[in-house]
Amino acid sequence: MKSKFFGNGAKLALAVLAVCGTLFTSCYEKAEVDQATKPAEAKYYIAGTITDATTGQELTTAKVTLGDKSVTSSFNEQVNYKAEGYALVVSADGYYPVKRQVYLNQVSDGQTSVATVNVALVSVEAAVIPPVVPPTDPETDINEGEATKVADKAVEVAKPSESTVTDMLAGTTATPEEKKALDETLEMAGGMKVGETTPEVLADGSILAITPVKFTNPIQDAPAMVPYFYNEGCELTGDVKEVAAPVTRADGAVAADIQKAFLSNAAKALNMNAGFVQKIGYTRISVLNGYSILGYTIKGQLVSKKLTFLISGKYYEGIVSYQKSVMIYPNYYSHDSHDSHDSHGFNPNAGGGSND
Repeated sequence: MKSKFFGNGAKLALAVLAVCGTLFTSCYEKAEVDQATKPAEAKYYIAGTITDATTGQELTTAKVTLGDKSVTSSFNEQVNYKAEGYALVVSADGYYPVKRQVYLNQVSDGQTSVATVNVALVSVEAAVIPPVVPPTDPETDINEGEATKVADKAVEVAKPSESTVTDMLAGTTATPEEKKALDETLEMAGGMKVGETTPEVLADGSILAITPVKFTNPIQDAPAMVPYFYNEGCELTGDVKEVAAPVTRADGAVAADIQKAFLSNAAKALNMNAGFVQKIGYTRISVLNGYSILGYTIKGQLVSKKLTFLISGKYYEGIVSYQKSVMIYPNYYSHDSHDSHDSHGFNPNAGGGSND
């Protein structure tokens, strides 16, 4: 009896365990089914390609920032949803920069949202942006006080480069006749020395870039063939500044691409090259009875304009200068009075030589 009862009790216990085991197994299977049927989290992507607006080709040199991450010129980035969106900043050398805010559509779990933002950058050279006020308007002329502030920089960009001075004295661009006369002058003078260029501000707001040239030995009883230089095109001579910019912005704190764009559009408005290109010419200084030639002075007159352009949605103001004329002033020494003086200047491009 005892063993039989024990046997029945054991069977009952096993049955209970079997039932519980079945219940536990069912619970686990239920959880697995719920997990498997739950939708995946929503996914968000921002994709785009940066191209040249003129050619349509991908601009692989572009610098692209999405939020706080750098991406390539062709991108497809997975991001988290943000109601405020993501800032896309695109720039490339020689192109106008672009900044856009990219927003995503919020979707439910199991769905995907893709924001596509393609950007075509416009070349600085290709775009034509008119100035707010045409450069022909007297309003754009700077006054004497403003000219004084930019005079040093104007002369710095207008002065002859070392290569220009070398080519002037070597007669690199001279005609055969000019080269022969130049060599004869250099032999009589024992050489020429080009001095430092200094500014002189005139009452009308123009700036003279004054460059003296001295002969090692005075030239007597003979004319002199002399070289001179002048600048073609226009140059920035005043800092480009954002109009109505925050007071915390430092003067001159404008990106290089904005300055390049400003100069490019100023050149188009003035119908000139962007940037100074130095040219060399040759002219003859006449001989005067009773005088020796000690040297001469080159005076280039620079005219400056204060222009304003709307670039990438912001107004920028800057001063651009160009050379209006060049004059040669011979320096004579009187054998009678034993003093030297500058003769009246003459325009070497007008033909002919000097006269007192």
